[in-house]
Amino acid sequence: MKNKPHISELGLRILSAVAVIPIVLALTILGGMWFQLLVLVLAALLALELVNNVVEERIDIIRILTILLFLGNGLLAVFGEVMAALIAGVAGAVILTGISGLRNAKAVIFSAGMIFGSSAVVGLIALRSDMEFGLIAILWLFAVVWSADTMAYFSGRLIGGPKLAPKVSPNKTWAGFFGGIAGAAIAGLVLTRLVDVGSEITLVGLSAAAAVVAQAGDLQESWAKRQLGVKDSGRLLPGHGGVWDRLDALIIVVIFAALIGIVRGNDQSLAYNLLIW
Repeated sequence: MKNKPHISELGLRILSAVAVIPIVLALTILGGMWFQLLVLVLAALLALELVNNVVEERIDIIRILTILLFLGNGLLAVFGEVMAALIAGVAGAVILTGISGLRNAKAVIFSAGMIFGSSAVVGLIALRSDMEFGLIAILWLFAVVWSADTMAYFSGRLIGGPKLAPKVSPNKTWAGFFGGIAGAAIAGLVLTRLVDVGSEITLVGLSAAAAVVAQAGDLQESWAKRQLGVKDSGRLLPGHGGVWDRLDALIIVVIFAALIGIVRGNDQSLAYNLLIW
């Protein structure tokens, strides 16, 4: 009997991406309730994976409350209550971490996961809500994160060299780190040539900074998984692991982008403040 052909990890990653990315892009372009439903589904999956990987006691009630927290924050963002949603996310993280009885690294991972995850849900919905610049803002997020991830992967594999953080993620190299920055900067430059988004040099610089933030988010999840003794956050996406494995960089970059929109502090939307300088 012939052995079944073996599909490499890279092959699985590509097949998963080909299956998922068109759906994500279609719902993103449609916007409105379609994009909001996409984000809310991802919110529930993020909450579920977080609890399943970290919580040991009262897991059923903590699972329900965490999912409700993520979904509730998303719904607040749908109705434009962004600051209320962000505050509720932090308060919920403190309360649920206390209820869970977690200590030390697990308490840090659980509380940080709730704050980062729920904040990213709020940020995605708030950024996309702008009718004029929302779609461009989300596509920018996807472009810089995916470009940084792809260029980091291939430049790290092709060039190799010194390790970036061997105790946290042994496979990551400085070549991959700088390749990721270059990839994101190129994505930002391409976007400025396709649409009118104000200052070209500013957006390219923001794209490069976002690549640094994205790779920090990736390292943060690698550290968390080492503390928890797991290889992947889940098994939903062949070749990628779980939802956290796939969205770790995007989550932190969404927060980065939303904070820029908030800190600029004028009467414009978060998406406008992110893109127009």
